[in-house]
Amino acid sequence: MTKKYKKKEANVFDTGAFALYFGGDERVKPYFDEVFRNEKQGVVCELILGEFWYKTCEKLGTKKAEDFLTRICASNILIVEESKIYSRAAFFKCKYRDKFSFVDCHVLALAELTKGTIITTDSDFKDLKEFKVIYIEVE
Repeated sequence: MTKKYKKKEANVFDTGAFALYFGGDERVKPYFDEVFRNEKQGVVCELILGEFWYKTCEKLGTKKAEDFLTRICASNILIVEESKIYSRAAFFKCKYRDKFSFVDCHVLALAELTKGTIITTDSDFKDLKEFKVIYIEVE
């Protein structure tokens, strides 16, 4: 069964948000709970999941990375294919050049597509005026 974007408020998760969630950080839990209760649509793209997998693998090993990825894929979080957003991500990379990585520009493209709120640990996002951003500071 294919998950489809439902026209409701969306939470767009970046790699750091997933790391906090699976690390048990209570500050990010309410944003995931909104998704799991079907109050909001959770959204991520394949590139973000790849980045989350390799960063998890580096710190916790392959088994944990696979477990976390399996749990995300089994959830009601929508995984958007790159073909749906790569051109907008490229536009944002051109627009913001050195401010955001290409992976981060995929987060921007998802937020634009869904008119969603970006849930992030990346301080570069917090001053954006054109997007709704919830920044969670990490030490």
